[in-house]
Amino acid sequence: MKNKNGRGLSCVVVMVCLMLWGFGVPAWGGMLDLAPHPPEISSDCTEIVYNASTDEFSVWGIPYEFNAGESIGTLSISNDGYEEFLLNATIDDSGVLAAGGTIEITGTVASPLNYTSETLLTGTLTDVSAFYDSQNPTGGWFEFCFDVTGGDAQEFYGNHGGVILYMGPDNNGYDGTFVNDFDNLDFMGWGNGQSTTMSLPEPATLGLLTLGLAAIRLRKRSN
Repeated sequence: MKNKNGRGLSCVVVMVCLMLWGFGVPAWGGMLDLAPHPPEISSDCTEIVYNASTDEFSVWGIPYEFNAGESIGTLSISNDGYEEFLLNATIDDSGVLAAGGTIEITGTVASPLNYTSETLLTGTLTDVSAFYDSQNPTGGWFEFCFDVTGGDAQEFYGNHGGVILYMGPDNNGYDGTFVNDFDNLDFMGWGNGQSTTMSLPEPATLGLLTLGLAAIRLRKRSN
C-alpha cells in the first residue's frame, strides 16, 4: 500500500527544487500584507496624488529616521534640505502596476554609518496592493514591493524592499479603487500621510520557509 504522506513529502521536495531553479511561485502576490520591521526608513508629511486620466500615482515625503536594527539603533536623517521620499508609479483603473515605477529616498545619516552620498535607497517597483476601510473613510493605505538598485542603505536592505503608505487624516476621493482622481492633501495643499520602507526576505527564503512548515506538518501526520 502506498504511503500518502510520503508522496506529500516528495511533492514538497519537488517544489523546493523548482524554487531553487527559479521556477517557484512568486514571493509576493495578491495581498502583500507587509509589516514594519528593521531596517526601516520612516517618512512624514507624505503627499499621495493619483491622476486617473494618466494613471500616474506620485508620492512625496520627508524621511526623518533610519532604524538600522538592534546593533546600531535608530538614527536621524539630517534635516539639510536633501532629504526626500519619492515614489512614482503607473497604476491602471483595475489596480495593475505597470513596469518602470521607481522609489528613491535621499538624505544623509551621521555617525556611526556616515552616509553622505545623499542617496539612501533606490529601487524599481514590482508589486502593489491597495486597502480601504469603508467604515473609516480616512483609513486608506497602499503597499509596494520593489527591487533594490542602489543607495547607501542597500547594505542593510539587500535585494528587496517594501513600502507601506498611509493616507492619513485627509482622504480626498479615494474609495478603494483607481477609477477616479484622489489625494491626501489638506486645505493648504500639504500631505499628512506617513510611509515606512523596510527590507523584504529573499523570494527563495520565503518559499522555503513556507514549504518547510508544510513538510513538518505532513511528517507529524504520518507519526
